[in-house]
Amino acid sequence: MGQHSPGGRGGGFYNENKELTQFRGPIDDVIATQWYTYRAKHLDAEARQLEHAVHLINFGLKLGFSKLQSLHTMLGLLYNLIFECGCDLAVTLDELEGMEATQHVDMLLCNSTELSVISDIQRWVTPYIDTLDDKTLISNYLLNISRTNIKMTRVVVRHVLMSNDVEAFFDNEVDFVDVVVSCVHAMLDNQQLNVALDIIGICLVKISSMTSLKKLKETKVLLESLKTLSTRCFHLNPEKLFSIRGDRHQISMLFKAFFTKSVADAQLTLAKCKDILAQGLGVRGSMFGEYDEVECLETFVRCLLSVGSEDGVRMSGCFMNQRASDNYKGKLPYKDSVALVVSASNEYLDSISIDSKENKMLRLSKVCLGLIEEQTSVISCQSNFIEAVEVLQNMGLEIVPIKIRLCKDKIEIIKQALEKQSSYVNMISILRLGELLQDKYLNERTKLLVIEQALKNNDHILAKQLTLNLMEENFSQVSTICYELGVSGNLDPEFRYHCLAFAASHCPNNHLYDIIVATKSLLSEHFRHLLQPIPSFEVTGIVYENKSFIETSSGQNETGQNEPEFYQSIVGGEVPYKTVNHYTGYDTNPYVNNIMRRIIHQPTTINIDILLQTDFKLGLFYILSQEFNVSFPTN
Repeated sequence: MGQHSPGGRGGGFYNENKELTQFRGPIDDVIATQWYTYRAKHLDAEARQLEHAVHLINFGLKLGFSKLQSLHTMLGLLYNLIFECGCDLAVTLDELEGMEATQHVDMLLCNSTELSVISDIQRWVTPYIDTLDDKTLISNYLLNISRTNIKMTRVVVRHVLMSNDVEAFFDNEVDFVDVVVSCVHAMLDNQQLNVALDIIGICLVKISSMTSLKKLKETKVLLESLKTLSTRCFHLNPEKLFSIRGDRHQISMLFKAFFTKSVADAQLTLAKCKDILAQGLGVRGSMFGEYDEVECLETFVRCLLSVGSEDGVRMSGCFMNQRASDNYKGKLPYKDSVALVVSASNEYLDSISIDSKENKMLRLSKVCLGLIEEQTSVISCQSNFIEAVEVLQNMGLEIVPIKIRLCKDKIEIIKQALEKQSSYVNMISILRLGELLQDKYLNERTKLLVIEQALKNNDHILAKQLTLNLMEENFSQVSTICYELGVSGNLDPEFRYHCLAFAASHCPNNHLYDIIVATKSLLSEHFRHLLQPIPSFEVTGIVYENKSFIETSSGQNETGQNEPEFYQSIVGGEVPYKTVNHYTGYDTNPYVNNIMRRIIHQPTTINIDILLQTDFKLGLFYILSQEFNVSFPTN
């Protein structure tokens, strides 16, 4: 390789091999090293003559070109991979140089077994590591292999500890333990938990550092917890279990999965349930101290309630305080127990579909409520709802419980139930629905609907009974029906009179005239019959400005007025507050008697507007007494 001119000796060779012109000229160490490198890679890539490439580089090193050492290492590595390790590789020397050192180690040990891994490491990996002076390569290999086959890690760990040669592979004992713990956390296959526990057990015997021992013991607790959980939750691994510490939501989901699978798979007995709970509480105590014991117990009870069998639901009662006075340690607090059984009861009800032909879910819903031995308002409300569902089912109404619950105005359910009736039947069931569904004024509004239905079917007895009931409850919305009943000729005059009086007390002002006309017509027709009982009517109070007048021992009424002032606001003028003759049969209330006295003897002093607003019956009495010029006997 001398110096030649382009046209001189050798010029034709370089013209034909232009890639070699870089080596034309005076030879120095740099040019020579580049040439050896080029030729070795060319032999490997183009001719696949790896052995010739190795011999070439060895020859260059003997000549003193020391910069070929790294290339010599790569060629030796490639040679071992192909001819010693049995790797089926199709990589070139250039491609091998572009890989990470950890990949090189993984390839060197790719065919190693538990029996051969130690000898393979000593034969191929250790010399390679020595050339790089990087002990982390064996640590990285163990981390990678532990993800899928931690048995290989166990072999290496046992060899290192038994040979007392930690520093041959690791920097020191602490570094070694850190690698072991990391390998356990990296394990993805929780079917090898026993192997991981074996590794930790070996280390606990041989390691002396207190810091390292503490870390190993924590890892053992982690593995034991994982072993307990993995019997039901196969998707877990140490890394994931360790990562959820501190995340209350994830912890809650973990225990829910564990308890749900445990109670679903078990033949439930009290002893078995206690064992499952004890396992869960054990994991909580060792791994998740931030997760409260009561929360863990609540999750367990919730899973028992949702198991879908009557035995499971009843079994959950053994872990609750079932009365407000109960305060047994280790059982769910009474308040939480009530909330859980109502929630479970609703879940079973909500799972009922229209196509469901059996009442298993309904029975389970009842069993849940039966766990609480005291009838609280919440339990009673839920019991009523279940009974309402049964009533609707018996009536043949195809509506699922969740739709009933979500209905904003339950009167729509009542209307559907009424429409379902092919004839005038089941009115008692309809009225019962109004009581059970417990919506605002639903009971009263249901009675209104039933009254309308009763009138359509000429059932005046039921219509009268329900109307009187609503009037007693002072339910103003019945006033329209009261007017209709008051002008009806199918009912007795006294009841019609009471209906008109109630309608007048609750109707809008623009309807009052029609009601007075109807009342005058009724009294004209049945005057003697209706006016005879008036002297003995019962007055329980007088409504004044929407407040009831009730005589009190203090001499004041509920408005805060003295009785003479209250009386004066009705009759006007001076109050004849003195002993008066009581008319035969009149009410014994002296203020009512004074009003009656004014109506009869001093009618011009009566303020009829106020009187009509305070006691309509007395007001009508006054109007009609003037129109018919009635005289009354006195004592």
